Amino acid sequence: MWCRYSRLDSSHSPPTHLDFNGVVGVGHIGGRQVENFVVGASGCVRRLGLGHRIEDSTPDGLKSEEVVGHFTACFGAWTAQEVVGLETLVGEPLVEGDVEPATAMLAELGQSVTAVQYLDALDQLQTWTRKLAAWWEDHDVLVLPTMPVLPTPLGAFDSPADNPLAGMAMSTAVVLYTAPFNISGQPAISLPVAVTDGLPIGAQLVGRWGRDDQLLALGAQLEERLGWQHRRPPTHVATI
Repeated sequence: MWCRYSRLDSSHSPPTHLDFNGVVGVGHIGGRQVENFVVGASGCVRRLGLGHRIEDSTPDGLKSEEVVGHFTACFGAWTAQEVVGLETLVGEPLVEGDVEPATAMLAELGQSVTAVQYLDALDQLQTWTRKLAAWWEDHDVLVLPTMPVLPTPLGAFDSPADNPLAGMAMSTAVVLYTAPFNISGQPAISLPVAVTDGLPIGAQLVGRWGRDDQLLALGAQLEERLGWQHRRPPTHVATI
Protein backbone atom coordinates (compact mmCIF):
# COMPACT_ATOMS: atom_id res chain seq x y z
CA MET A 1 0.00 0.00 0.00
CA TRP A 2 1.15 3.53 -0.74
CA CYS A 3 -0.10 6.70 0.88
CA ARG A 4 0.78 10.33 0.59
CA TYR A 5 0.68 13.43 2.74
CA SER A 6 -0.38 16.64 0.99
CA ARG A 7 -0.12 20.35 1.67
CA LEU A 8 2.02 20.11 4.80
CA ASP A 9 2.50 23.28 6.83
CA SER A 10 6.20 24.03 7.35
CA SER A 11 5.53 25.12 10.94
CA HIS A 12 5.31 22.78 13.93
CA SER A 13 1.50 22.76 13.79
CA PRO A 14 -0.19 19.62 12.37
CA PRO A 15 -0.08 19.40 8.54
CA THR A 16 -3.36 20.26 6.85
CA HIS A 17 -4.10 16.89 5.29
CA LEU A 18 -2.79 13.43 4.54
CA ASP A 19 -3.30 11.70 1.21
CA PHE A 20 -3.48 7.93 1.14
CA ASN A 21 -2.47 5.91 -1.91
CA GLY A 22 -4.02 2.42 -2.07
CA VAL A 23 -1.68 0.76 -4.58
CA VAL A 24 -1.08 -2.88 -3.66
CA GLY A 25 2.61 -3.83 -3.39
CA VAL A 26 4.29 -6.82 -4.99
CA GLY A 27 3.06 -10.23 -3.88
CA HIS A 28 6.00 -11.39 -1.79
CA ILE A 29 5.57 -13.44 1.38
CA GLY A 30 4.83 -10.99 4.18
CA GLY A 31 3.92 -8.22 1.74
CA ARG A 32 0.25 -8.04 2.65
CA GLN A 33 1.09 -8.16 6.35
CA VAL A 34 3.55 -5.29 5.96
CA GLU A 35 1.04 -3.25 3.97
CA ASN A 36 -1.62 -3.76 6.64
CA PHE A 37 0.64 -2.32 9.33
CA VAL A 38 1.34 0.78 7.23
CA VAL A 39 -2.37 1.16 6.54
CA GLY A 40 -2.97 0.86 10.28
CA ALA A 41 -0.45 3.61 11.02
CA SER A 42 -2.12 5.93 8.51
CA GLY A 43 -5.53 5.09 9.99
CA CYS A 44 -4.15 5.91 13.43
CA VAL A 45 -3.15 9.37 12.17
CA ARG A 46 -6.67 9.91 10.87
CA ARG A 47 -8.37 8.75 14.10
CA LEU A 48 -6.13 10.85 16.32
CA GLY A 49 -7.11 13.98 14.47
CA LEU A 50 -3.74 15.24 13.28
CA GLY A 51 -5.51 17.15 10.54
CA HIS A 52 -4.31 15.11 7.55
CA ARG A 53 -6.49 14.10 4.59
CA ILE A 54 -6.12 10.63 3.09
CA GLU A 55 -6.76 9.77 -0.57
CA ASP A 56 -5.60 7.33 -3.26
CA SER A 57 -2.72 8.27 -5.58
CA THR A 58 0.41 6.94 -7.30
CA PRO A 59 3.49 8.89 -8.51
CA ASP A 60 3.76 8.41 -12.26
CA GLY A 61 6.44 5.92 -13.30
CA LEU A 62 7.26 4.77 -9.79
CA LYS A 63 7.37 1.10 -10.79
CA SER A 64 9.16 1.49 -14.13
CA GLU A 65 11.04 -1.68 -15.10
CA GLU A 66 13.26 0.25 -17.52
CA VAL A 67 14.85 2.09 -14.62
CA VAL A 68 16.41 -1.15 -13.36
CA GLY A 69 18.48 -1.60 -16.53
CA HIS A 70 19.59 2.02 -16.58
CA PHE A 71 20.55 1.93 -12.92
CA THR A 72 22.45 -1.35 -13.33
CA ALA A 73 24.58 0.17 -16.10
CA CYS A 74 25.38 3.21 -13.96
CA PHE A 75 25.92 1.17 -10.81
CA GLY A 76 28.45 -1.05 -12.56
CA ALA A 77 30.33 1.97 -13.92
CA TRP A 78 30.31 3.65 -10.49
CA THR A 79 31.65 0.50 -8.88
CA ALA A 80 34.42 0.24 -11.48
CA GLN A 81 35.31 3.87 -10.80
CA GLU A 82 35.52 3.21 -7.05
CA VAL A 83 37.80 0.21 -7.58
CA VAL A 84 40.10 2.31 -9.78
CA GLY A 85 40.07 4.95 -7.06
CA LEU A 86 41.11 2.37 -4.47
CA GLU A 87 43.94 1.21 -6.70
CA THR A 88 45.14 4.79 -7.05
CA LEU A 89 44.93 5.26 -3.29
CA VAL A 90 47.03 2.19 -2.44
CA GLY A 91 49.33 2.63 -5.41
CA GLU A 92 48.94 -0.86 -6.87
CA PRO A 93 46.32 -2.99 -8.64
CA LEU A 94 43.80 -4.81 -6.50
CA VAL A 95 44.04 -8.59 -6.57
CA GLU A 96 41.53 -11.33 -5.88
CA GLY A 97 40.35 -11.13 -2.28
CA ASP A 98 41.00 -7.39 -1.86
CA VAL A 99 37.29 -6.66 -2.36
CA GLU A 100 34.21 -8.83 -2.03
CA PRO A 101 33.50 -11.11 -5.02
CA ALA A 102 30.28 -9.26 -5.85
CA THR A 103 32.12 -5.93 -5.90
CA ALA A 104 34.82 -7.36 -8.16
CA MET A 105 32.22 -8.75 -10.59
CA LEU A 106 30.24 -5.50 -10.62
CA ALA A 107 33.43 -3.59 -11.37
CA GLU A 108 34.18 -5.99 -14.23
CA LEU A 109 30.70 -5.48 -15.64
CA GLY A 110 31.11 -1.73 -15.24
CA GLN A 111 34.30 -1.80 -17.28
CA SER A 112 32.26 -3.16 -20.21
CA VAL A 113 29.88 -0.16 -20.18
CA THR A 114 30.91 2.32 -22.86
CA ALA A 115 30.95 6.06 -22.27
CA VAL A 116 27.96 6.50 -24.58
CA GLN A 117 25.99 3.75 -22.80
CA TYR A 118 26.78 5.26 -19.40
CA LEU A 119 25.75 8.78 -20.40
CA ASP A 120 22.57 7.48 -22.03
CA ALA A 121 21.65 5.49 -18.90
CA LEU A 122 22.36 8.49 -16.70
CA ASP A 123 20.25 10.72 -18.92
CA GLN A 124 17.38 8.22 -18.76
CA LEU A 125 17.57 8.12 -14.95
CA GLN A 126 17.51 11.90 -14.74
CA THR A 127 14.53 12.08 -17.09
CA TRP A 128 12.69 9.48 -15.01
CA THR A 129 13.55 11.35 -11.81
CA ARG A 130 11.93 14.56 -13.10
CA LYS A 131 8.85 12.60 -14.14
CA LEU A 132 8.63 10.98 -10.72
CA ALA A 133 9.18 14.21 -8.81
CA ALA A 134 6.32 15.95 -10.63
CA TRP A 135 3.95 14.19 -8.21
CA TRP A 136 5.33 16.32 -5.37
CA GLU A 137 4.36 19.56 -7.13
CA ASP A 138 0.97 19.39 -5.44
CA HIS A 139 1.68 16.85 -2.69
CA ASP A 140 4.14 16.82 0.15
CA VAL A 141 4.89 13.35 1.46
CA LEU A 142 4.46 9.84 0.09
CA VAL A 143 4.06 7.00 2.61
CA LEU A 144 4.75 3.37 1.74
CA PRO A 145 6.31 0.30 3.37
CA THR A 146 10.05 0.47 3.89
CA MET A 147 10.25 -3.13 2.63
CA PRO A 148 7.61 -5.28 0.93
CA VAL A 149 8.61 -8.24 3.13
CA LEU A 150 9.28 -8.84 6.80
CA PRO A 151 12.89 -8.39 7.99
CA THR A 152 15.12 -11.13 6.59
CA PRO A 153 17.47 -13.34 8.68
CA LEU A 154 21.19 -12.61 8.73
CA GLY A 155 22.90 -14.37 5.85
CA ALA A 156 19.79 -14.46 3.67
CA PHE A 157 21.62 -12.64 0.88
CA ASP A 158 24.87 -14.57 1.03
CA SER A 159 26.05 -15.57 -2.44
CA PRO A 160 27.51 -18.95 -3.44
CA ALA A 161 31.10 -18.87 -4.62
CA ASP A 162 30.10 -19.67 -8.20
CA ASN A 163 27.55 -16.82 -8.38
CA PRO A 164 28.79 -13.69 -6.57
CA LEU A 165 25.86 -11.58 -7.72
CA ALA A 166 23.15 -13.95 -6.45
CA GLY A 167 22.81 -12.06 -3.17
CA MET A 168 22.35 -8.74 -4.92
CA ALA A 169 19.72 -10.27 -7.19
CA MET A 170 17.82 -11.63 -4.17
CA SER A 171 17.98 -8.26 -2.40
CA THR A 172 16.36 -6.48 -5.34
CA ALA A 173 12.86 -7.30 -4.12
CA VAL A 174 13.68 -6.07 -0.61
CA VAL A 175 14.80 -2.61 -1.77
CA LEU A 176 11.87 -2.23 -4.15
CA TYR A 177 10.38 0.72 -2.23
CA THR A 178 13.62 2.46 -1.20
CA ALA A 179 15.79 2.27 -4.34
CA PRO A 180 13.65 4.70 -6.41
CA PHE A 181 14.42 7.50 -3.97
CA ASN A 182 18.12 6.67 -3.82
CA ILE A 183 18.01 7.37 -7.55
CA SER A 184 15.86 10.51 -7.33
CA GLY A 185 17.84 11.90 -4.39
CA GLN A 186 14.75 12.81 -2.41
CA PRO A 187 14.75 12.84 1.41
CA ALA A 188 13.19 9.77 2.99
CA ILE A 189 12.81 8.44 6.52
CA SER A 190 11.84 4.99 7.82
CA LEU A 191 9.72 4.79 10.98
CA PRO A 192 9.18 1.61 13.07
CA VAL A 193 5.40 1.86 13.17
CA ALA A 194 4.70 -1.69 14.35
CA VAL A 195 6.15 -5.02 15.46
CA THR A 196 5.15 -8.54 14.52
CA ASP A 197 6.75 -11.62 16.10
CA GLY A 198 9.41 -9.35 17.55
CA LEU A 199 10.35 -7.92 14.14
CA PRO A 200 9.95 -4.20 13.36
CA ILE A 201 7.73 -3.04 10.50
CA GLY A 202 8.84 0.16 8.81
CA ALA A 203 6.78 2.86 7.14
CA GLN A 204 8.78 5.06 4.77
CA LEU A 205 7.99 8.76 4.30
CA VAL A 206 9.33 10.41 1.14
CA GLY A 207 9.36 14.17 0.70
CA ARG A 208 10.24 16.86 -1.78
CA TRP A 209 13.84 17.73 -2.50
CA GLY A 210 15.18 19.84 0.34
CA ARG A 211 12.17 19.33 2.62
CA ASP A 212 13.76 17.07 5.20
CA ASP A 213 12.14 19.32 7.81
CA GLN A 214 8.66 18.15 6.83
CA LEU A 215 9.63 14.49 7.21
CA LEU A 216 11.20 15.10 10.62
CA ALA A 217 8.18 17.07 11.82
CA LEU A 218 5.71 14.45 10.59
CA GLY A 219 7.88 11.65 11.98
CA ALA A 220 7.90 13.35 15.38
CA GLN A 221 4.10 13.54 15.30
CA LEU A 222 3.80 9.85 14.54
CA GLU A 223 6.38 8.93 17.19
CA GLU A 224 4.41 10.87 19.80
CA ARG A 225 1.15 9.20 18.83
CA LEU A 226 2.40 5.65 18.26
CA GLY A 227 5.00 5.62 21.07
CA TRP A 228 7.66 3.39 19.52
CA GLN A 229 10.41 5.21 21.44
CA HIS A 230 9.51 3.08 24.45
CA ARG A 231 9.66 -0.18 22.54
CA ARG A 232 12.61 -2.51 23.21
CA PRO A 233 13.56 -5.83 21.60
CA PRO A 234 14.33 -8.82 23.87
CA THR A 235 18.06 -8.16 23.35
CA HIS A 236 19.24 -4.55 23.19
CA VAL A 237 22.13 -2.45 24.46
CA ALA A 238 20.57 -1.81 27.87
CA THR A 239 20.50 -5.54 28.62
CA ILE A 240 24.12 -6.24 27.67
